[in-house]
Amino acid sequence: NVGYSVLFYAPDSNRSGIMTGRTGASGERVTEMPCLTQIGGFDFDNDGVPDIGEHVIGSDPTDPDSDGDGVPDGAEIKSGLNPLDGISFPTGLISNVGVQGQAKDVVVAGAPNDPTRTFVYLATGSHGAAIVDATRFDAPIVLGQVDLNGDATGIALDAANRTAVVAANAGGLHLVDIADPMTPTRIATWDIVAAHVEVADGVAYAAGAGALRAIDTSTGELLATVALSSGSFTGLAIEGATLYAMDDRRFLHVYDIADDRLLEIATLQLSDGGGRIFAGDGIVYAAATSNFRGGYAVVDVSDPTNPVSISGSDIASPLIAPRTEFIPNGSGRGLLIGSAGNVQAADLMESSNLADTAAFLTRFELPAAPFAAAIGAGIGFIADGTAGLQIVNYSPFDNLGQPPTADLNLSSLDVDFNAPGIQVLEGSTAPVHVSVTDDVQVRHVELLLNERVVASDISFPFEFSVQLPFTTPVSSTATLRARATDTGGNATLSDPVVLNLVPDTFPPTILAANPDDATRHFAGMRTLSIQFSEAMDASQLNASNIRLAPVGNLAATIVPTDVRIKRDGREVQLTYPPLAQGDYQVTLAANQLRDRVGNTLGAGNVQWQFEVLENRDPGQTLATALDLGTLGPRLTFQDFFGVGELGEADPEDIFVFTLAEAATVTATIANPTGDVRLELFANYDGDPQLEFNESLHSGTDGLCCNSVRDFSFSQQLPPGTYNLRLTPESFNDAGQYTLILNTSPIPISTSSDPGTTGATALNLGPLAGEIVIDEVVGAFDFDDIYRFSLSDASTVSGTISKQTEDLNVQLYGDLDADGQFEFNERLVSVGDGVCCGSVAPINFSKQLPAG
Repeated sequence: NVGYSVLFYAPDSNRSGIMTGRTGASGERVTEMPCLTQIGGFDFDNDGVPDIGEHVIGSDPTDPDSDGDGVPDGAEIKSGLNPLDGISFPTGLISNVGVQGQAKDVVVAGAPNDPTRTFVYLATGSHGAAIVDATRFDAPIVLGQVDLNGDATGIALDAANRTAVVAANAGGLHLVDIADPMTPTRIATWDIVAAHVEVADGVAYAAGAGALRAIDTSTGELLATVALSSGSFTGLAIEGATLYAMDDRRFLHVYDIADDRLLEIATLQLSDGGGRIFAGDGIVYAAATSNFRGGYAVVDVSDPTNPVSISGSDIASPLIAPRTEFIPNGSGRGLLIGSAGNVQAADLMESSNLADTAAFLTRFELPAAPFAAAIGAGIGFIADGTAGLQIVNYSPFDNLGQPPTADLNLSSLDVDFNAPGIQVLEGSTAPVHVSVTDDVQVRHVELLLNERVVASDISFPFEFSVQLPFTTPVSSTATLRARATDTGGNATLSDPVVLNLVPDTFPPTILAANPDDATRHFAGMRTLSIQFSEAMDASQLNASNIRLAPVGNLAATIVPTDVRIKRDGREVQLTYPPLAQGDYQVTLAANQLRDRVGNTLGAGNVQWQFEVLENRDPGQTLATALDLGTLGPRLTFQDFFGVGELGEADPEDIFVFTLAEAATVTATIANPTGDVRLELFANYDGDPQLEFNESLHSGTDGLCCNSVRDFSFSQQLPPGTYNLRLTPESFNDAGQYTLILNTSPIPISTSSDPGTTGATALNLGPLAGEIVIDEVVGAFDFDDIYRFSLSDASTVSGTISKQTEDLNVQLYGDLDADGQFEFNERLVSVGDGVCCGSVAPINFSKQLPAG
């Protein structure tokens, strides 16, 4: 019968609680469950451990470094170290963990349900994949492993869907469920040869030999493919909506991957390269695999359409450096791994001067030849082949007391440059990039929205995506700031950035759909994708409000097997069982589909129909050509060539298709099992023959003697009807192929310059989707004036890029319809914000009513 009080503290969650009570009679058991309701608390010495936690641990609440080892108590606890032992943690190889197979690729990330824990994902060669808990980096634990066919040399995470994609070369591309790290499970395997893989927004980009493919991870559908004319891809990296690929000829290829496409926008041959690459903060770091002295090269890709080499490898005789991969830490240092002569090593390099790639600091020898590396929470993780996962503390914990710096530049989010401050649409999703610097090493960066942590990142580059709040009667702003913490526990907050929330009063619209209205597809297709003009209420993007049914039985709604929200809420993709031949109708409950604020798509239903064709053999004449109908955004078809499925002679396959409007058509032959030629024709004279002078394009894989690879070509076409003809390259060639057709809007070609008055303005007509215009202005052409209309209230965004001189862009509403542009009619006026002949992209966005 004695009163008691017990204090509890959980360092991993920084929670504490106090349990008080009174015991019963002597010998009776007291059973109570502590409630850790307090998060943080008063912290007298500001070391990251609240006073109640210091009392429980036994550290000094008045001294931020209780054991005097130079590292604050909070930093030691977060790193799994003892704040009372007086021992500084050593540098070098601090732990390793063996896995089945060989460690050949590595990704490090915060645990899905607990960002305070560090998980390491490995591609394990002859075995498959493994997940390691490295929260205690000096005592890592293998959580789970999965056996996969092939030689697993690449791994990438799809965090939103709790999956990993593993590239296993001839064993295929594997999709693995990692929701339970103790039991990773293979979901699917796709017959795609790939050694490297990256994932973005539910699409896997896999490179093997000379082909780079985009694959929908929910269905395994091949979305796009590109192929090298010779050579092989050696490395991939993604930053934002740009994919970078290196090949063994030292060419850096730059692809726009918006809209699930692979559009090459630039190439640059480097003096040194040909290996793995890393992208971050507008810089690509390329291992100098082609240079026997090793090192790495640096490329400025701040403008992805114009990559510029900053430096090749500066390693000079007689030195030899590793040359497998370079990984920067975001604080001016990086790890260069590989073989250096007869030594397997990880070299710590000073990389703050991008023009100097030979600034060696120290070397850590490895037990085996390394394949890949990653940096997370200030620690290096190396996939070291037969030696498993090696964990290296490459830099002493920061005991200098100097906090990092953090900066947010969110001016690109501004949708109204004329109003003071930064205007953003309420409820929208904002991409946020945090620039940080530190004198030693940043451990992690947190993003705060209205002073609450909403996201955390442990690896450079520090990129976030945050949904902004809605306006309320008492608040129409949101405040973003970042907190950067180094390995010594020194933290800093960036200056707050106040965003003015613009009320969203306009209804969303449909920008694109696939399948689209009146388009044709083939039996076995499985997906329906719809893109909206703004982020939607995800809770309403479901099978009840988006219905697919056969035209002859609209009550028989087809139930999707998967629903995914993509593009920050602006796209929904529904996956169904393979569709049989027939006509189908899509019905949207427009009054239920709404944006995040609550504006609905419309009052009634929105409907369209499409047709699924039988997978018949294309004809061999124009009269029997397979009619693909009006092309939508994407169409896929598979067939045999040379001989039919039943062994009959099939010397050519002929297709016919229609374009309703001008578009760029990209035709791709994927997975051919023999040499084929694909030709594009316009049958100008309308006769039953395809003549040489009617050929618009002809493509092959450029290889002979039954060596085959994917190939593609693109052609800008006006509205009209066209033919495709596929033939074997030689009489004896026969096999299978996949034909992929992608269409996208093309730049408007103006035969005469846009006018300089309202009366002579170039009329763009009703705006719908994206329009791209290439033009010249200046000299004797002082103004280019365009006119457009809107059938519905919409947000119109514009970008001026690739300009060679300073420009100004103005948007007007001709309120009095007099054809003149008065000051009171000006809605937007914006330049690039730089002077003296320096130019930068110009962006504007404005909500406009119909008119």
